[in-house]
Amino acid sequence: MSKKYLRDLVPLIVICLISALLLASFNLFTKGPIAENTLRTAQETRSRLLAAATDFESMELPEGSGMDSCYQGVDASGEPVGYVIQTTVNGYGGEVVVTLGMNLSGRLTGLDVGGDNFSETAGLGALAKEPAFTGQYVEKTLPLTLVKAPAQADADSVEAISGATRTSTAVNDGVNHIGAYLLRLMESSQL
Repeated sequence: MSKKYLRDLVPLIVICLISALLLASFNLFTKGPIAENTLRTAQETRSRLLAAATDFESMELPEGSGMDSCYQGVDASGEPVGYVIQTTVNGYGGEVVVTLGMNLSGRLTGLDVGGDNFSETAGLGALAKEPAFTGQYVEKTLPLTLVKAPAQADADSVEAISGATRTSTAVNDGVNHIGAYLLRLMESSQL
């Protein structure tokens, strides 16, 4: 190696080492707050989807359930009031996280659609996150069918997002999948 080559290489190595140390330090300082933020957001979502609950108890999911997480909501006296459960489905643009709240009488109390990797088409599939779509599920019982025209809608259906049938179908399938799992869970615990 020539001296000129080494002279040029040493500053680059030093810059790379300093940059790596700075990035590692930044990661170390932000790791905790990011984790806390994630937990707080998840708790806020559960509270929004099952407002009757004052606390949530994590439930163990059997292998192969197809669910990401399940929480039983309890009121101030510790009595169960319902469940909040999450699954991930495939939409048009990739993964779509569907989180559903259901009370003990089997009525849906809320729906949240999104996730860290949510990449549905802006202005179309991304409308699945909006209250105009998710609000259709509140107070309904499962299973629900997806219809394409408002004239076809009834108490057992929700209207698909125009131009985003694949996303709408994925969300509705996720809701029905969660609902079937929750109904089996409620029957087995005889609540």
